[in-house]
Amino acid sequence: MAPAPRTSFVAHERTIHELRAQMLAAYIEQIGGLDEHREWAVLVGKAREAGLEKEDLCRELSCAWSTVTRWMAGQTAPGPFLRTSIKDKLLLMLGQLQHRELSLARAPDRSLDRTPEYA
Repeated sequence: MAPAPRTSFVAHERTIHELRAQMLAAYIEQIGGLDEHREWAVLVGKAREAGLEKEDLCRELSCAWSTVTRWMAGQTAPGPFLRTSIKDKLLLMLGQLQHRELSLARAPDRSLDRTPEYA
């Protein structure tokens, strides 16, 4: 007998969150291995690829989006000590995203209790 559509959907949703958490773990490992002094533009670009939103970056790093854009383009970079602390902050932010995805993957099914986002 085929599983109920609702059960199938929940299982699929959990799989998506688990895969996203695994992807974030790979980005965390990759970014952690980058040298922030020689590979700054790559580091920031990888953080964006991993899913850090520009609004979150600007808020958490107290900078304008144009600054992050220049970093990604390799036009500018913060000072050496600031690069190290920003890299640590980016890794922390990605770790928080990963934890959220893992929590969603393991959470009990409460999807029927949720209010639709568009409501």
